[in-house]
Amino acid sequence: MKIDPTLIDAAVNLGVIQAQQGHLQDALRLWQDAFERAPDRSSIGMNIARADCAKGNFAAAKAAVARLLEFNPDFGPAKKMLRELQGDPPRCGD
Repeated sequence: MKIDPTLIDAAVNLGVIQAQQGHLQDALRLWQDAFERAPDRSSIGMNIARADCAKGNFAAAKAAVARLLEFNPDFGPAKKMLRELQGDPPRCGD
């Protein structure tokens, strides 16, 4: 079965709207589903990592970044965020 990229884009965009309205958990659900279907989409993984980090869920944020880096190992923003998440205390970046 081929994934329709417009469905993934719609889920990502709806997640952004949900996050902007303060519904971070709803946004995370949308992004996580989209990322499962399209793990090569670095922006989705970064959205998840930032949202988890903002919630103080640093382990989940690290997992999202690690997954992203499996598919895009040279993605600078993800490498930077992973370094910051591994700090003591962990940080969410800029």
